[in-house]
This record gives sequence, structure tokens and C-alpha cells, in this order.
Amino acid sequence: MLEYNIRSASIVGYVGAGGIGVWLHTYQEFYQWDKFAAVLACILAAVILLDLGGSRLRRSLAPTAP
Repeated sequence: MLEYNIRSASIVGYVGAGGIGVWLHTYQEFYQWDKFAAVLACILAAVILLDLGGSRLRRSLAPTAP
């Protein structure tokens, strides 16, 4: 759920609630596409790393089949 919450927070921030989404909106508004892409890449990397980490953690905590 953590990676889902990060994606949701970015979208909510983009429409005006604050957070990292405000950076996306500001960079898009002033046509700073290089900075927009960098923030977007950071969000993508964070979501992917958290998803992989969560998957690995779930796999290590799951009971093994006989």
C-alpha cells in the first residue's frame, strides 16, 4: 500500500493539495520539462523500489509450503 499511497499523493498534490505533486504542477506550468521529468523519474523510482522491497518482504515473511 505504501507505493500506492505515494502515487496517490503525487496526483492529489498535482491538483492542488500540496506535496511533491505541486512541484510537478509548477514545473509543467512554467514549461520546465527537464525538471518535470526529473521529479517524475524520482517518483517512478521510489514506487518501483518500494514495490520491489515490499514484494521481497512479503516473500520472506510468508510461510513456506510443505
